[in-house]
Amino acid sequence: MSDPLASLAKHRPGARTLEGLERCRRATWKHGGRSAEVIAGQRLRGEASRAAARLRSLIQQAEALLDAPVGR
Repeated sequence: MSDPLASLAKHRPGARTLEGLERCRRATWKHGGRSAEVIAGQRLRGEASRAAARLRSLIQQAEALLDAPVGR
């Protein structure tokens, strides 16, 4: 007896174009999975945010020193 699903089980060649390969690569991401580029970008934004906060703190300290009365 022949298998009725045998024709559906044929090997398919898969994606060949760059767009198709990219679509297949992204299809395997699950539940918020991100590419290395996205993770690196998030890390860089976090570092920039912390550096900006540190600069704001230094500016406030410098302004406080400039506004302090000079006493002898």
